[in-house]
Amino acid sequence: MGSIIRLVVNKETDGTIRLSHEILKVDETVQEDQPLAELAAGYQTKLDAELGKKVASLAADLPYGDNHESRFREMAIGNWIADAYRDYYGTDIAFANGGGIRASAKKGDFTLKDAKSILPFGNKIVKVEATGEMVLAALENGVSGVEKLAGGFLQVSGIAYEYDADKPSGQRVRNVRIGGQPINKDAVYTLALSNYMFTGGDNYTMFAKAKPLVGAGEALTDFELLAAYASKLKQIHVQPEGRIVVQGFADVPSGHWAHAAVKGLTGTGVMSGAGEGRFAPNAGLSRQEAGEMVSKALSGEANASVWNELGLGGADMAAPVVRQELALLAKWLYENKTGKTLPAAAKSPFTDDAAMPDGMKAAAAGLAQLGLVEGRQPNQFAPKEPATRAEVAHLVWNILSK
Repeated sequence: MGSIIRLVVNKETDGTIRLSHEILKVDETVQEDQPLAELAAGYQTKLDAELGKKVASLAADLPYGDNHESRFREMAIGNWIADAYRDYYGTDIAFANGGGIRASAKKGDFTLKDAKSILPFGNKIVKVEATGEMVLAALENGVSGVEKLAGGFLQVSGIAYEYDADKPSGQRVRNVRIGGQPINKDAVYTLALSNYMFTGGDNYTMFAKAKPLVGAGEALTDFELLAAYASKLKQIHVQPEGRIVVQGFADVPSGHWAHAAVKGLTGTGVMSGAGEGRFAPNAGLSRQEAGEMVSKALSGEANASVWNELGLGGADMAAPVVRQELALLAKWLYENKTGKTLPAAAKSPFTDDAAMPDGMKAAAAGLAQLGLVEGRQPNQFAPKEPATRAEVAHLVWNILSK
């Protein structure tokens, strides 16, 4: 679907130019030109045949990340792409934009079409000279948006670094090494990267004074370099190598409302992350997991038998724990930790608690009176909604901090 603009230019007898235009819609009502369609189909068949040719074999799947992992941590596919850039130009280091990786590579035959699917934007990869100070600024920029899964995160080759998501943006990167040696701010390094980044895309403005060695006009595209590198290797064996080490959780940075709770509970082993650099704050917990967590918070031992004490031992332990059940767990934790009875609130602050069983309603009201729990919206507790990992962590930490 689209349109074509017909532009008409007329020169009047007095020499003036008159312009007019007409919009010609191109939609399902426009009949396809059969000879042109056949010609296009022929070219498409030839193109598909060329793109479908095997150039290498992959020993294992190379996912780019169902949860956008290529935007906050090292990925094998990111290493492979960055290695392709560095190998082609023989540079000291190479950067690959994590947000530019848009597909996984499957085990087995690898084709030109696969390369194009992985890197569909066709960015030109250029070669430049950059100072160590520019490189450090680029790494800081790359990790500045990990909490938002920003596309500027850098997959790297020839360089290794750590970043701490708990630190403020601009102060996260440390222990940067190039060729195994600490980076020198004043040294000049050769760098392969996309022209998009080199010209300031994704806020990579630090390269404004970098010296170009191979510009976009003479450079190949990213997927061409990847395909060429794959063809050169023939057999692809690639995996994470510790090029990027993540401290803290990229999805619960220092400004997150549950940051203190998550850091406190994971630091003491009461909770764990959901993979390198990821806590998954908006994911849920099963009743089994929630019961084990609160018992571990109290005694250091994970035991889901707390549900039996609450009279809910017959419930499906694999089902998500909902917020009204979390209120009961929190009441149990508070009373066992403090030795005090949760206060009986005269009135619940939540207008949606009518459907809650009396015991759960009383628990939610008492916790709210102590300032230990909040609603999801003003005056709304959302009792039957699944509790998130961040909510559980926040409530448990509030109680443990009493």
